[in-house]
Amino acid sequence: MQGNILSGGIKELEAVRQKLTDLTSCQNQNDSLEVQEGRLEKSIKGKEKDIADEIGTALRQRKEEIEKSYDAQLDLTRQQIKKIKNRKMKSKTEKVNERIENETAGAREEYRLLNLEIKDLYKTNHIPRIFHNRLFYAIFFPGKPVDFLISILVVIVLLLVLPYLIYTRILPQEKLIFLFLMYALIVIVFGGIYLMIESNIKNRHQGVFVQIQKIRRQMVLTRKTVKNIRKAILKDRDESIYDLEDFDRELEELEQELAGINAGKKEALSTFENSTRNVIREEINQQHQEELLKLKKEYAKVYSDIKEVQDTIKNLSLEIASEYEAYIGKELLTKEKLDMLIQLMRDKSIATISEAIAAYKTEQTENTAS
Repeated sequence: MQGNILSGGIKELEAVRQKLTDLTSCQNQNDSLEVQEGRLEKSIKGKEKDIADEIGTALRQRKEEIEKSYDAQLDLTRQQIKKIKNRKMKSKTEKVNERIENETAGAREEYRLLNLEIKDLYKTNHIPRIFHNRLFYAIFFPGKPVDFLISILVVIVLLLVLPYLIYTRILPQEKLIFLFLMYALIVIVFGGIYLMIESNIKNRHQGVFVQIQKIRRQMVLTRKTVKNIRKAILKDRDESIYDLEDFDRELEELEQELAGINAGKKEALSTFENSTRNVIREEINQQHQEELLKLKKEYAKVYSDIKEVQDTIKNLSLEIASEYEAYIGKELLTKEKLDMLIQLMRDKSIATISEAIAAYKTEQTENTAS
């Protein structure tokens, strides 16, 4: 055929034109199929992404539901534990206070009687009870460091604070003479009061105050006894004497319940991760399987059609290139040029393709020259 194509006539030229038409048609079909392939590929990827998103959302929601359900039970149990602990602490505090009251009752009664004894001494010896206070004893019968501290504070108030307030807030003018007179007045008044109390109270009832001081020292020891008993009771970690077993039993049961809920939560999450997750994924995939399978079948059909069309294009292109292009020329292997050659052969009754090509080229040369 290769040796006879130039000697062929209109029929052979029409066959070549038909092959070109078939090639163009296949190329157009291939372009259309590739567009369709891209659309289907995009649809498949979009569908797969939608499925993956739906699976992810469902898994997250189901897991959160499991966690929320167990967390609600855990919170409730923890609140019950906290409530019982508060009740236990309240009951223990009441019983500890009751124990302190009971165990210090004797010492407190002794303290009360000692205080009454001092009051009786005041009353019997006609000493005003106004002097039965810490300030009086600290100033006139100091015996401890705190007593000397109280005395120093009294001096500071009388000789510094009080003069300053009077001098800056009360006096109309700040003059040194006023300050001198004020100090003199304070010394005279309070010094006189001190000397009067020392003479009429302290010195007159010296023997009585010796007894009172002995009693006060005994009261200090009694107060220390109460304090030590209270401290020992508060430090005692043994709760068996407070009848708190019911609270401990409830707390133990709730702690076991809490551990059980935690174990149940852990097991439920493990089951979800190892089993339920796959079931949910399979269920959602099954819901969309038909639609996705349809898209994939369409894609496979289009892909197969593209392969078939591309094979046809390749075969036609090779056939045209090997059997016609070398003889007719690439520039003439177009539908328009072949139509012109066929029309030329009909108009001039040309028998062969080679003659038609020669006549076409002659016309082209003449047209160019003119």
